[in-house]
Amino acid sequence: MWFNRFRSPAESSGPLEMPAKEPPRAVRFRLDVDLSFIVDGRRHEGRCINVSESGLLASLDHAPEVWVEGRVELEAGGHYLNIPVRVARVEGNDAGFAFCLNTENDRAAARILVDSVSGDPIPSPSENEV
Repeated sequence: MWFNRFRSPAESSGPLEMPAKEPPRAVRFRLDVDLSFIVDGRRHEGRCINVSESGLLASLDHAPEVWVEGRVELEAGGHYLNIPVRVARVEGNDAGFAFCLNTENDRAAARILVDSVSGDPIPSPSENEV
């Protein structure tokens, strides 16, 4: 993100405001496995694209609504996992899910999922990319 830290003399009254620093983006890893997103008794089939400690990205057969809560079911690392999620963003049929880890079992399932991923992290987008 680029912004102008310099001001003209006409704008020089008051302190210079700096933008708030955003928290670092969670490291993502590729994960190509089938999954189901279950919400209100309906099952949407799809494929996981990537996973991080905070959530996952999946391509689904039907785009869900943003902020809808449900569960994802998938198999990873030799374990069948059922993790509560909230739809954080949607682009076409791709949905970004945030994990909703309210119990120790939920946290353990998300940890198993992240620990099952091998390979190099997906590079974070550069601030200069459009």
